[in-house]
Amino acid sequence: MKIFLKPFLLAIGIGLPLFFFSCVDSKKSAELADTINEGVIGYSIVWPKSFMDAGFSFILPKKATMWFTPENQRYAANGAMDLFSLQLIKSSENDTLFTLFEAISQKIYTFTIPNQELSWMRMKKDWRTVIIEDSTKLIHDLECTKALLFEPNAISPTATVWFTKRIAAKKMYSNTFLEQIPGVIMEVTGNYNAHYFTIRANSIVEKEIPANWFTTPPEGYQLVRKEEIEEKLRNIFR
Repeated sequence: MKIFLKPFLLAIGIGLPLFFFSCVDSKKSAELADTINEGVIGYSIVWPKSFMDAGFSFILPKKATMWFTPENQRYAANGAMDLFSLQLIKSSENDTLFTLFEAISQKIYTFTIPNQELSWMRMKKDWRTVIIEDSTKLIHDLECTKALLFEPNAISPTATVWFTKRIAAKKMYSNTFLEQIPGVIMEVTGNYNAHYFTIRANSIVEKEIPANWFTTPPEGYQLVRKEEIEEKLRNIFR
């Protein structure tokens, strides 16, 4: 279960405190344009009960955040009590992914280019995706289409995804097991080995994102091998 949730949550972004939703000049979801070029999406995460009963639930992030423009995306996550911080910065222009990790006084980062992804982004890439074009619903006034995710050789879907094409971000999930989703994920519900989980967009704000928000490499971070960050992530979710 942990192996599945790690890449899934990190692919769609896992959360920082949603302080930016009180910003002046932002537009609420009811006022969003037909196509959203820039903005912020906040997600809530409901972990499986087995995770919550395992004794380490206090460290798990309960919210998810994604900042986006047509060319760039930034994902971020803080563990409870700020025990760790994880950020991903992705550019569709060169398809490079920067991964930033901070814990206590340590700040490290790594970057990967196409076909050299982090191992947790490659996991489950052979899952099958089925798009149900005639099944739609509104999530925060955005029309969303249904997709089903199947494990290899599975008959029943492991997860149901609702995604929207009204957000202009490009190549959202390229080089990951979610790359067949042709839009931005707004909701996921699933059952993996009798473990139930939910990830749902609970806020969306259309606003201009400063270009320096996607600046890389980050100031104050030390470049390390990707295996070092992978090991730290495994230790957190172990």
